[in-house]
Amino acid sequence: MRFLALGAGVQSTAVLMLALRGDLPPLDAAIFADTGHEPAAVYAHLERMRARCVAAGLDLEVVTGGDIRDFSRPAGTGSGIDAPFYTVTPDGDRGIIPRQCTRALKIRPMRRAIRRRMAATGATTATQVFGISADEYQRMRDSDVRYLTNEYPLVDLRWTRNDCRTYLADLGIDAPRSACIGCPFHSDNEWRSMRDDRPDEWREAIAWESDAQAAFEATPRLRAIPYVHRSRVPLADVDLWTPEDHGQLSLGFGDECGGVCGV
Repeated sequence: MRFLALGAGVQSTAVLMLALRGDLPPLDAAIFADTGHEPAAVYAHLERMRARCVAAGLDLEVVTGGDIRDFSRPAGTGSGIDAPFYTVTPDGDRGIIPRQCTRALKIRPMRRAIRRRMAATGATTATQVFGISADEYQRMRDSDVRYLTNEYPLVDLRWTRNDCRTYLADLGIDAPRSACIGCPFHSDNEWRSMRDDRPDEWREAIAWESDAQAAFEATPRLRAIPYVHRSRVPLADVDLWTPEDHGQLSLGFGDECGGVCGV
């Protein structure tokens, strides 16, 4: 059995279309894990791709491990505390929260869906297909469970992100960038674009940071103030006019957990 980890971004959309058009081995399902905090463009694109899947007879399943904006759940379960906030303590010590959101809200729900589908057919092994391109090969990982083998067709094809964009453009598809609205790994360019072009999402990101600070203040063991920008300044007050990115990561691809964010 073959399952696509669909992030609803450029690369995973390219893999989906390659499979639907017969240029890659057929899929048993495409699975999208919803964190509850994706941009509106991602949800709209997902529905457009669902229509294509329906026409091709492929199931596109949406799964969830909860809403990342919920701070009431304990760490490790996909609560807001699992996001990689930049922090500063009252003593001035700086840090970053270890990221657990990808595993809790992307990897685990996808694997639950895969195991359920495997059990229904009696399969004991399966392949999980990822939309990681050749210019992001460092995100490739071997599976850490015996029943799954990871596959990276774009790397095998030596396709870059730009190759995927060109391929999709030829099909009349404009895939968005897939990442949680308040992801602390946004670059300054991405924050600027959100502020200037998507003001509703900009306000949502500011509210997300405020909610995180309130949740941390109410949790005695979390002796730090969380921020979504690495400057550790409230997002609404961050100076984003400069074209430099201040060294800020874009989705933290060098430390990607499982390769399912931003694809």
